[in-house]
Amino acid sequence: MICPSSRRGFSLLEVMIATAVLAASAMVLLSLISLGTRFGSKAETRIGALVQAQSILDESILRIHSGESIESYTGVLAGSQPRGYRVTVEPFELQDPTASNGSFGQPSESASSGFGESDAGSFGSNPQPSELVSVQVEVYESEGGAANMPSASMAGGVGVKAGPKPLIQLTRLVRRAPVTNDQGMPSLPSVGNPRR
Repeated sequence: MICPSSRRGFSLLEVMIATAVLAASAMVLLSLISLGTRFGSKAETRIGALVQAQSILDESILRIHSGESIESYTGVLAGSQPRGYRVTVEPFELQDPTASNGSFGQPSESASSGFGESDAGSFGSNPQPSELVSVQVEVYESEGGAANMPSASMAGGVGVKAGPKPLIQLTRLVRRAPVTNDQGMPSLPSVGNPRR
């Protein structure tokens, strides 16, 4: 006579519950992997844009130091995914931090030419006239992003519709020789006229 075995297997209900738990866990893991891949792709895009923005910023600063009078301009970066960029150069005036408006270091519409301030690289007794300017580079995801944006001086106004958000935005303060008019007097450049 054969004795019934004392060993029992899993019931159908237990197998179904285990399969459901395993499937739910697999779905959560796959969604996390998908999310990680998406964030990694965004990070890679931003790092590439950061490298391009830094290159454009360095080129603009080099052009300023070489004596070229640049103002604001836009362009398109070639590549597998063309990106638009905008460079804005504005006079920058350091203000007294105890001033009534509380603003310190704001781009100014009527920035002084900075005569009497010495150039950082000059150690001579004759001070070099210079002007502090803010150089801002914005890189946009699409090539049309920079062209559709209002200029930086207009963007602070009331009622201006905000355009696409830049992928990367870098700003650096630079000293440059002041722009002079035909009579040799310091004058402010008109922001928004590209010279390239």
